[in-house]
Amino acid sequence: EETRPTIVGDGAGGAIVSWIDEFGTSANVVARSITAAGVPRYPSTGVALSTLTCYGQAPTVLVPDGSGGAFASFEMYFGSGVSLSMQHFTANNIVAWGSFGVSVAAVATPQYGAQMVADGNGGVITTWLDNRSGSIHLYAQRFNDAGQPRWATNGVAVCTAGPGSQSLAQLVADGAGNAVAVWEDTRSNQLHVYGQRIDALGQLGDARPRITLIRDHAQDQGGVVDLSWSASDIDANPSPGVTEYRLWRSAPTNAAAAQALARERGVTSDPEEAVVSGQLFVPSNASATDYAWEYMVTVPATQAASYTRLVATTTDSFPMSNRRTAFMVQARKPSAPTPAFWFSSADSGYSVDNLPPSTPSPFVGAYAVGSTHLSWSPNAEPDIASYRLYRGNSLGFVPGPANLVISKPDTGYVDATGTAWYYKLIAVDVHGNMSQPAAVVPPGVLSVDDPGALAFALSAPQPNPARAIATLRWVQPAAAYVRLALFDLAGREVRCVVDGLNPAGPHELVFDVRNDARTPLAPGVYLVRLDAVGRSLVSRMVVVR
Repeated sequence: EETRPTIVGDGAGGAIVSWIDEFGTSANVVARSITAAGVPRYPSTGVALSTLTCYGQAPTVLVPDGSGGAFASFEMYFGSGVSLSMQHFTANNIVAWGSFGVSVAAVATPQYGAQMVADGNGGVITTWLDNRSGSIHLYAQRFNDAGQPRWATNGVAVCTAGPGSQSLAQLVADGAGNAVAVWEDTRSNQLHVYGQRIDALGQLGDARPRITLIRDHAQDQGGVVDLSWSASDIDANPSPGVTEYRLWRSAPTNAAAAQALARERGVTSDPEEAVVSGQLFVPSNASATDYAWEYMVTVPATQAASYTRLVATTTDSFPMSNRRTAFMVQARKPSAPTPAFWFSSADSGYSVDNLPPSTPSPFVGAYAVGSTHLSWSPNAEPDIASYRLYRGNSLGFVPGPANLVISKPDTGYVDATGTAWYYKLIAVDVHGNMSQPAAVVPPGVLSVDDPGALAFALSAPQPNPARAIATLRWVQPAAAYVRLALFDLAGREVRCVVDGLNPAGPHELVFDVRNDARTPLAPGVYLVRLDAVGRSLVSRMVVVR
């Protein structure tokens, strides 16, 4: 007798049918596909999903595999109990997982109530019920396209809450290789419905980290942002499921630059290979418009609720153009046979050069025969775009569009106006930041050495980059209490160079590149901050070894 039929579409207008073929006290579960024209495929008796002969069976559970075949789950009744088996029945009427199929779990207790969803990658996720722990609880397993279990031996315990049991589970795919299960539950001596997400790695819940903030790092020369993310749900004691986070940055958004970088470094769909080889990482399911990612840094997991890291952008923002860089966070646990990892959604932010250039110094001028010859030294900052020269009829004039003489990238100008003027000079970087003005007073030459002609100013350290010795120069328009200190990019003070009352005028200090504990500063970028006359100026110093 043929009983208990089950049917599912094959995605091409046809169907796959399974039924129980009973003979005497024994039975087999068989399947057969039917074309869109209604023609059954060979053989006429169907194909046995398992050649093991057993007693009466429950109806087969079928789900399409996305390739014209189906995954099947069937209960096999033996004298010792119920065993739950899986099989892949292909579009060619072939059983792909052996003549016996594969068992969901090697436990002595009965397994039943199977539900399945295709995982979108050639395999299947299934849930079932068994009472291996004395009560009926819900378990899950994922099988790859070869019928090999990919999660914990004998399945992942989806819910073992008690007292009471779980029953009548249902399962649905989320379209991203994961599944969500719901079930009846009697743990509180009343029936309630519970649910749980099971991701593609067999992890319950959502282990993905989440980017919470990408913000420009304040008071720097740009090029970096503060990236913050919330911890993975499994980055928690007593048994953390995540040991580290890897940060990824999008390749340049300019198509030509991205293609050039891909040619130079290569592309892989394996993030582990990308970290080791330096290749760009492009997920296997990425579309043509998705990012290619470059590995940046690894941050240890410390079971904190959230994390923040300073990371570099691919470009800075400019006036009227916020050029964004995308980032992604990967929670990772190195585990056998392969690492387990979870990626956050991508998010983006932009960096800004917050620091103005130092005041051009020295700025000198000489008036003779109707012309003022002006010259100045180039600023040490590498991002200077131009110098703006202004003139007025008093030392207190305010530079503005109405008194702008010229804007130019080089360091000299002859102003043939027939009379002497007061001049002020401002350095402008590529991001639109402007320095404090330097000044020249007619009729003679006045340089950085005359404090009456110059605004409060801090020059870039020299040399820059520095190794063992550096020189700092600044100008005070008045006697004042001065504090001059070095800070790292996290805002921590590492060295106080000056702390006391200083007279007006230019100042120069040579110091060794060490911290307050007299230990050489580690290579990196440091901020030099000058506090005096109620104001603060900041410059940048790079230390190399």
